[in-house]
Amino acid sequence: MHIAYGNNRDGVGFMWREEDGRIESVKGFMDFEEMWNWVELLRDHTYALHFRFRTRGERSEENCHPFEVLNHEKDGMDLLLMHNGTFSVKGYDGDKRSDTQIFTDILHNEVHGWENPIDLLRKPVIRRLEATIGSGNKIVFMTSKGKDAILHEDFGFWQNNVWYSNRYSFAR
Repeated sequence: MHIAYGNNRDGVGFMWREEDGRIESVKGFMDFEEMWNWVELLRDHTYALHFRFRTRGERSEENCHPFEVLNHEKDGMDLLLMHNGTFSVKGYDGDKRSDTQIFTDILHNEVHGWENPIDLLRKPVIRRLEATIGSGNKIVFMTSKGKDAILHEDFGFWQNNVWYSNRYSFAR
């Protein structure tokens, strides 16, 4: 964790599943000890953790992961994501949002009106999304419907029941 934090110092965020199925999140940690306290707090939860390395947008709490695609009150379900990679975003020069926030906003606009937004995580849709975003991008989705997904899972690796999106974050 120390190495990953040292290599990706632009903010840390968490998303996790509560006992009632809802997905909660906190983000914007710029201090290792504060971040580590959340690791300890979430030890008994299913959670995802993201260390940001800024490639686009400001270094800010708002640009830290996770990002909310859908929320339970407005959309009938929680759908949050974390992303590793860089999206090519044309026409957004000068935008203070990260490439992931821009992608999330576009995705929200696409699925917001769907009758069954959980369909986003069906295999055929996932395969089309993977082809669209390119193999250098990996996305973790968590939903309050109990269905989660990892896009380009094979480009990361599993170790001790934990999925990592890359190995380079752990290199000294």
